[in-house]
Amino acid sequence: MSEENRMACALLIKNARVFDGSAVREGLSFVGIADNKIGFVAGSAVSASREIDAAGRFLMPGLIDCHIHLLNMWTAKDETTMAADIERELPKRLNDFLTAGVTTVKSVGDSEEDILRVREMLARGDIAGPRLFATGAAFAAP
Repeated sequence: MSEENRMACALLIKNARVFDGSAVREGLSFVGIADNKIGFVAGSAVSASREIDAAGRFLMPGLIDCHIHLLNMWTAKDETTMAADIERELPKRLNDFLTAGVTTVKSVGDSEEDILRVREMLARGDIAGPRLFATGAAFAAP
């Protein structure tokens, strides 16, 4: 890591126990973030425009759920009930993923039109949730 990267951080998470996906790093670390990417993980602090004190809590990569059914295909049987579910219930389901540390999901078997609309809503910031990959509607042998 260059000293240049350490100087460019917009967010500093300090005093974090870091799990890097393979192991927990020794001691407490300082993690610098710039342009929504980790710029460095170090044992000493630098200044940043925004700081978060992790106070010894764990910091780890976001989790990925590769097989979910995001849309309510059990009770939302038509356009009206699906639209109501997307407006009223979906934001809570999406928030539950974020609260659990899931930052990316792949939703399988959902109606293509509806799931792509949800993905666009996420991209515009109309609703908060994990990054969404979608496979579209399912098909099976008779």
